[in-house]
This record gives sequence, structure tokens and C-alpha cells, in this order.
Amino acid sequence: MITDYFFLSKIRIALIEKCNYKCVYCRPGGDGLIEQIRNAKLISIEEIVTICKIFELLGCNQINLTGGEPYLRSDLGQIITSILHQTKCTLKINTNGTYWRDFKIDERDMKRIEFVVSCDTLESKSALFIGRNASHKSVPNFIEQCNLNGYSYRLNCVIAKNINSNISSVDKLVKFSKENNCILKIQSVFDTGEDSFKDYRNTYVDLEYIHEYLCSNGYEHSNLNNTTNGVIEYSYKKNGHEVRLLDKKKENTLYFPICSKCSMYPCDTGMYAHYISSHGKLKKCRTSSEITVDLRQLLRDNKNANISDLASLVKFLYKSNNLIPIELPYSI
Repeated sequence: MITDYFFLSKIRIALIEKCNYKCVYCRPGGDGLIEQIRNAKLISIEEIVTICKIFELLGCNQINLTGGEPYLRSDLGQIITSILHQTKCTLKINTNGTYWRDFKIDERDMKRIEFVVSCDTLESKSALFIGRNASHKSVPNFIEQCNLNGYSYRLNCVIAKNINSNISSVDKLVKFSKENNCILKIQSVFDTGEDSFKDYRNTYVDLEYIHEYLCSNGYEHSNLNNTTNGVIEYSYKKNGHEVRLLDKKKENTLYFPICSKCSMYPCDTGMYAHYISSHGKLKKCRTSSEITVDLRQLLRDNKNANISDLASLVKFLYKSNNLIPIELPYSI
């Protein structure tokens, strides 16, 4: 394995470009049209699998398929099975649970796959406000399909001020996750401050009130892990049910000089997960516009190279891209 501190244990691969899924193309049944429009520009199954093999050799053991919305890819099932059959990596699929697409996974591979379902609210008014006008209905349907098919999953909720920060919304999510016997991860948006990334300005909410709510309902808490950026994730457990809190405050947060140009602070998308766009561009993280390696072009220029040679080339190009080599002080 070609590994050192510079290559980390996880990569994120965007299967499709970001899209406001309220548009006609992203609704259930509209995926065929969006495929016609964009498919020529998206990395193919073969390219995705080769990229996964390269990063597995570089030390990666987890692959996150994200987007946009991965379920907009009509070949999602083929992508998943190909990665599982040709690598030993675990696989996580990040989805907003808009709709379900059936595909068959070998029973031996079921333990290596997990769905991370974005569920910010189960209240119709809040869902409409954040642009997910049917999520309070579609997410429960998606979870029902996961249960019927035996898939592992967890729920992700991002708390934002005046949107879903009321205790009623939180209570419904906690009870829903408990009913479905799955982990619920609640996190705040970035504590960016007044002069930072405008989309997140003034939406940060301290999660202390959720801590108090869980403790008052008999949940016992402990530190779960450090996410490598200094933010501690807390675990709350009661009768086998688990809720996690990840509060992205600035205090006691590790700041990476390599990300000093980025307004998303503290960072939970980069530095512990390389990001690969749906066009095959390797970036430092999801929010960065700086391309370090054009992986698609690299594969085209080196069609006859083996995986080991490609991995060595990616490593060389990445490290020679004027990035500051830093050694992570936290375990991953």
C-alpha cells in the first residue's frame, strides 16, 4: 500500500452535479431527462471504480457517494455493486431520501454499505422553507424501504436558526429515529461569523438546548470521537438508541493553514476526506474551487498503466501542487 500522512482514510465522490431537486429534472421520474442532459459530462462507472482502486491503494478504506443527489444517477446500482466487488472499502451513500430506486446487493456485501439519509425536519412547514417540500413524507418512505431490504442507515440533521431549531422538530426526529432503531446525528451549521460564507450567516445555533433535552429524557452522554478538525462529537444513549451531537463552534477547533482561503470554518468536509467532483476533478475539499488533479484526464492519458503506477502518479501530482504538507495531529 502506497500510504503516508498525506493520504487519508476517506474519499467523497460526487456522482452528479449539485442541483435544486425541486426542479422538474430532479423529481421522481425525471431522472431519465437529467441523465440525457448531463450523462456525457459525468464520470463513468469504469472511471469511478478505477479511481476507487487508486485511492484504496493510497490508504483509503471508506468511499462516500454523494452529489447533488446520487439517486439521480440511473446507474447507481451498478456503481455500488462494482465498487463493492472490486474493492474492499466500505461504502456510504449520502442521500436526501427523495425517492427509492431498487437494486440488488449480494448478502455478503450488505455489511459494507450504509445509507446516510439527510433528514433536517419531519415538519411540513419547515420542509417547504428549506426547499424540501415533501421530505417529511419521502424520508419515512425511504427508511421503510431500507428496513424492508435490510440496509443499514442513519439519519443526519443539520440545525439552523429559525428553520428547524425548535424543540418540537428535534423531538419528532429523536422519536422517529428511535422507532426505526437507527442512529440520529444532529449537527449545527458552521459558526462562520458576520463576514463569512453568506449562505450560512446568522444561522448557527448552539446545540446546548438539545443536550439538555436528551439528558432530561434519560440519555447518558460521552465523547464519541474527534473528527480530526478539533470538533468533538458526543454520543447520547438510552436503551440501545443513540443520538449524536456535533456542534461546529469556533472554540477549541483546530485550524488548518492549508485551508486559510476557505470561509467555511471550522471545516468538516475537507482535510479528512478528499473530494472528487462528478467531472473527475480531485479537490482539497467540497467547497474548494482549486483543482489539484484532473483524474479523468489522467486516466485517459495513461490508458495502459496499472493501478499501482496510477496511484504513484496521483500521489506525485497531488503533493507537487503547491499544497502545504501537514501532519494530522488527531487519529482518524
